[in-house]
Amino acid sequence: MVPPSRPADAEPLPADLGHATPEQELTHALACFQAEVSPITAADLAEVVHSARPAFRSGIGWSAQLREQQGRSRLQVTVMHVAGARALQRVLGG
Repeated sequence: MVPPSRPADAEPLPADLGHATPEQELTHALACFQAEVSPITAADLAEVVHSARPAFRSGIGWSAQLREQQGRSRLQVTVMHVAGARALQRVLGG
């Protein structure tokens, strides 16, 4: 499987990450995003998406699914990078 290409406007990797693993590229992209992200002032999806825009430029995307587990709803969020790395986060719900 060929890894997806990086977006043209993606944050460039430092020279020492030129041969980085997908996980290292994801870590770098998340660090770049964290340096740019603005605080979310309202708890709504539009505000979250607006604040997340710098992540898209760094090649980061995510998906979210609501799942049932042991009678409780859980939000499962997967963070992905164009290099192929994925990180799974589960958030407990009601």
